[in-house]
Amino acid sequence: MKVLIQKQILIDLKLELHSRNKIKQMDYYVYFVSLLNNLRVKHRGDEQVDSIVRLNSSKMKKVYYNYSLVIKDLQDFGIINKVSNYSADLKKSNGYLINDKYISNDLESYNLTKTALLKKLNSISKEIPKHRIFLKSYFNDKLTFDFDKAIEYIESNYNKNQGQKYENRIIIANNWKHRIFEYSVNEDTDNRFHSLFTRTPKDLREFIKYDNEELIGYDLKSSQLFFLSLILKSIIEDDIDLREEIGFINFYDGLDLQYEIESLSLNNEEINTFINIVLNQDIYDWFSDKIDCCFDVVEDKFYVEYTSKGKLVKEYYETRRELSKKAFMIILNTGVDCKNAFYKTFNDCFPEISRIIKIIKKFYPMHKILQQVESFVLLDCVANDIDKENIPLLTIHDCFYTNKSNGKKLEQLMKKYIKQPVVHLY
Repeated sequence: MKVLIQKQILIDLKLELHSRNKIKQMDYYVYFVSLLNNLRVKHRGDEQVDSIVRLNSSKMKKVYYNYSLVIKDLQDFGIINKVSNYSADLKKSNGYLINDKYISNDLESYNLTKTALLKKLNSISKEIPKHRIFLKSYFNDKLTFDFDKAIEYIESNYNKNQGQKYENRIIIANNWKHRIFEYSVNEDTDNRFHSLFTRTPKDLREFIKYDNEELIGYDLKSSQLFFLSLILKSIIEDDIDLREEIGFINFYDGLDLQYEIESLSLNNEEINTFINIVLNQDIYDWFSDKIDCCFDVVEDKFYVEYTSKGKLVKEYYETRRELSKKAFMIILNTGVDCKNAFYKTFNDCFPEISRIIKIIKKFYPMHKILQQVESFVLLDCVANDIDKENIPLLTIHDCFYTNKSNGKKLEQLMKKYIKQPVVHLY
């Protein structure tokens, strides 16, 4: 099993472990350092709130019962720093960072060979479901990454003082160099297909080619609201076949969620109006006219103020449409008791849909439902059909990519199988 580690850390580790007669445990030390690197880039682009890596003790013990000693040694060696303590109130584990002196673009792959460690890692890893195996097939020799140009770009546009943005891109570039693609699917959470490609920031994707051609991508217009519309349509029309086609049936049929929603007296006309706007207009533009926001002449941007965790927050946006997209993210992702101004505006426009969303949130996180439906429709159905057309296919959740010569064909196939507009990315 290959992992990624800074070259200087590897040198220092060997010296420290030799001097303490612990060299036989080298694989464990390398693994935990590589884990800190890996967890830094688990999310696409720079979506992490901070650069601190939190290690869950119960999960780490499953890998190595004596992991706390390894972590303590890594701190004593000056390789990592503990930067935050465990907090039961905040439900946060101890937080760590690799020492700044090891920030470098010089990383290398290390092959873990210790049988006991590999056995543990295999036992806790989640295999890609058989029906998703095809999503790995284009991570082959035709998929290339211009490492030298990427490093030149990173060094020119970021510096070490920028911390996360710099380090994440360095780690991602080195994963491409050493072809550590690492795939995962967690069917219990978002059910999405994750890979090195999904974790690569947008500005580094220009260095990826397939069969010596640039990549071209398309995504589904207003995807989360599109899938919400399908869910709503299956509910108001009591369409069991549609619920099965979108993978919503297992969350709904015969369960308390169905009984509670069916007890409502719904205004289907209002719900159909929403569905029509999503399918045939631009829902973000439409909703942006309803949001109460202001324009800052000095900043030359739109802004909205709201209270979050008792604090007044002021957020700026280039356009009203961007603000509208943020509003829907908050509406769908906040808890059932949300009192946010965005939610109030949505409730004024679509009280019936607000009632349905509120009930769904009592049983499931709304974002989980939407991600599960999205993954089922796009990956298990649409991507599977496109793969049979023999064109290269790489995915980032609701975005599909191929090489430039197959771009038009990909666009046509997506429209054919989704029956909805798609947006050209680049």
